[in-house]
Amino acid sequence: MNSTGNHLAVRNSSFKLVYLRGKAQSPVLRYDFDRETRNKPSSDLHFHSESVPISLLLASAGQYKQAFEQQNIYFPLGNKRFRLCLEDVVEFLIRELHFTAQPGWDQAIARTRADYLRKQTETVIRKNLDLAREIMAEEAE
Repeated sequence: MNSTGNHLAVRNSSFKLVYLRGKAQSPVLRYDFDRETRNKPSSDLHFHSESVPISLLLASAGQYKQAFEQQNIYFPLGNKRFRLCLEDVVEFLIRELHFTAQPGWDQAIARTRADYLRKQTETVIRKNLDLAREIMAEEAE
């Protein structure tokens, strides 16, 4: 439940893309969300690939181990309220990685993403009622 106890809340989630070849699995990327995290971004991306420029930057900063373990880098993707949703991952797979999609997928994604964004917006308003009133008063002028 959320902080008010009135609505369901996601505590943590992970969306993974894994390349399968026979029985072998190779991780490609992973999106993680952890509401309770303290020392890393609550929403982040792990990319299982090596970037020479990132390796050089890390090595020049004395971070030699991390330079060779880039999959452990937390690329931030927002926070508890404004973060990646499953619809974003599905759209990425279809548009950027050319996964096969069913007809009408884009309308379905748009519909469920709008539902998600509405719920997030409702929560932001509930948690910021004074600001919402202030904005409504400004708009009424």
